[in-house]
This record gives sequence, C-alpha cells and structure tokens, in this order.
Amino acid sequence: MIRTDYTFNAAAKTITFANPVIEENIGVIANKDRGVLIYNSFDSAAIGTLTGQVLTLSYDTTGHSNSDTLQIFYSESSKHVTVDNSGTDIKISLDNETITTVEKTAQSAMTSDSPTFMVITGDPSGDFAGVDLLEQVMTDQSGLGLNVKIISGMGRVDQTGALMWSDAPVPITLAGVTGGVFLIDTSGYESLNITSGTSFAGNVTAGDDLSLPFQVLTGCPRVLGALTSAIAASSGYSFPAIARWIKITLTAGGTATAFLRQQAWNGSYTTSVPTANANNNITQFGSTNIVNAGVAGIPSVGGNIAPGTAATVNPVPVGGVDSTNLTRRFLTDTSGRQIVNIQGALVNQNAFAVNSNPVLDVGTTDGINQYELLSQIVLELRIMNQQMFNFMGYQGADTPDAYRADQSFISI
Repeated sequence: MIRTDYTFNAAAKTITFANPVIEENIGVIANKDRGVLIYNSFDSAAIGTLTGQVLTLSYDTTGHSNSDTLQIFYSESSKHVTVDNSGTDIKISLDNETITTVEKTAQSAMTSDSPTFMVITGDPSGDFAGVDLLEQVMTDQSGLGLNVKIISGMGRVDQTGALMWSDAPVPITLAGVTGGVFLIDTSGYESLNITSGTSFAGNVTAGDDLSLPFQVLTGCPRVLGALTSAIAASSGYSFPAIARWIKITLTAGGTATAFLRQQAWNGSYTTSVPTANANNNITQFGSTNIVNAGVAGIPSVGGNIAPGTAATVNPVPVGGVDSTNLTRRFLTDTSGRQIVNIQGALVNQNAFAVNSNPVLDVGTTDGINQYELLSQIVLELRIMNQQMFNFMGYQGADTPDAYRADQSFISI
C-alpha cells in the first residue's frame, strides 16, 4: 500500500506519520517531484531511523521542499515490495506488479555539478522529425511559438493591449505594539497609501540599503494639512516611493492598512479657500504676539530702535514725496520737533539712506499762502505811510486804492 498520512520536513530530513508505523514494513520512499529515492530498505546509504512515528532519513533532503510529493511504499504481511535498479529506470513493484518508474537521468539533473541537457524532438514520422523543438520556439526567425493558455486572464491592459502594472494588488495589514517596525518593499510602485486605526501612530523613513541608516520620508495627509513624516491615529496619508524600502516605526500600538499604488504621488496639499469677507485672526508676527494700539482690532506700529538712541539703517520713516518725485523724510530737532523752513532755505541733510528735508510751511490764511500774506502786509504798510504823508499835507501821493491796484507791490 502507499501511505499518504505523512508530514515531510526537508530541512530536518524527517517524515512524520499520523498513524502507527512499523519500520520493517517500510519498503522505499520516492520523491516524485525530484525523481529520487530518499529511503530504500535495501540500500544501506538510503535508510533511516524510526523513533515513534518519526522517520529520520540518512539521505540528504535539505535541498528539497516540504511540499514535494512523496510515494511511501508500506508493506503488510501479505505484500512484498521489490526494487529493480538494474536498467536505465528504477522500477518499484508491489507483489510483482510495477507501480511506478523513476528515470535515473532525472536524478542526476538535480545536481549542480552534473547538469542534464534534454532535447525534445518532433514525431519521427511527422514534419518535425529530428528537429529540436525547444530551440526552434526560442528563436524569433523560426516563426514557431509556444501555445500558451492564460488561466487567470491578462489583468489590466492599456489601449494598445500592453500589460499594465497591478495597482493596490492586496492590502498590507500593519498591526503591532509600540516600537514595532514594518518594512515595505516598494519595487515597481510609485506611492504608498496608509489608513491608520484609532490607536495606531508611527514615524516613516525610507532607504535603499538595509545596512545603512534610513532617512526621514515626508508625505501628505489626505485631508487639510502640511507635509509630515508622522502618522497619527484615524488618519490617511500618501507617501512617495522614492526608495526601495519604506520603514514604519510604531510610536503607539494599533492597526493600519497600506496599499502600494501605481498612482504617482501628489506632493501638494490643499488649504481652504477663504470666502468673501472671511475673518482672518492674525495673532502673531514672527512667532511674537501682536500688541494692539489701545483699541481692539488695531495693531500697534513701532520702530526697531528706542527713542533717544542713534539712528540705525531702518528707523520708522515719516515723510513723503517732493515736487521732483523724490522720497523725503522729515527733520526734527533734538527734542523730536519738526524743523520748519519758512524761506525754503537749504539745511544740512542727516545720514539716513534716504535724503531728508525740513518741512516747508505752505499753509494758507484767508485763501492766500504765506508769501501772498507777507506781500499784503508790506502793501498795507506802504499805504499807511502814504496816508501819513497826506495827513502832513503832501498833495502828490496816489490814493490808497491805487496802491492796492498796483500789482508790482506783490514782488518782495
């Protein structure tokens, strides 16, 4: 009989039976996937030791796989297993009835130092008799090709029929405790999307070499916010796949879900657009709280130097533009009072970066400026003098109205 109640551990070279077993009744054990005998009760080099229900093989199976299919020939009292190793094939028979055949050449093909080259030729009576078919289908010029049947479908294709990379193929579950580390291989993808649970938090770094320190990786949240390398609880983020590995180090235990995306990472983040007449509450300038000017809603304006100290490059300017379209500052005396130049005479300029001029008094009285006023005063004085001459009896003077009508008196 052939037993199937076993568990194969290739690395440990053991076969564990689920039911009782007698060592003398084990005939041969063949690895069908490898084409070799790993146990032969008739070969001292391929026997084993049975302890309980665990058979430890002397044959080296460390290069095999636990999922390989084994054929275990187990004899009962009325059955007899024979092995014929005399020909090109190994024939295993049960009560003289051949059950399986293992090709000897397949066994040598499993060794790296003695490879086996196989040739598949066409039917001797057909069109490809003696033709190496494998060689032909691997050559573009032959016009031959393998007939391949796609079982799972082609997946996503573009408009030209070209196969596209998978996008968000499977969810990546990130579940751990504080201090836990997750490494995600981003090969072939553009970005990594993460949605954190109610308690999950961590920091994100990236690198190409696992033996070197990783660098901080910043991404953007999927809601309003600035770029960040920290993952907060109950939030969503997108990070660029700019390195082979993305590492997530937990600062708070919890669960999150990640997807590798073909979608290019969008490094911008959005802010809300203010509505009309929206209130903007500015509380600081340069990380310093604003001081109001005594009335709520009016910020105070101050200089960068204290009163009574030497002027620096940028004191608070008070001035305007002169008639030549040049910027001017007001001059003051040592008490801070503005210097007023009645005659418009030049005064010494200070050492400011922008030229300064004294204030010119160009105010008006009764609709006339200071020069017109002075001219009128001079004219009235002359009239008074004339009237004095008339009072003294001088008869050749003009009348006061004539003096007032004479515009030559306006020029001083």
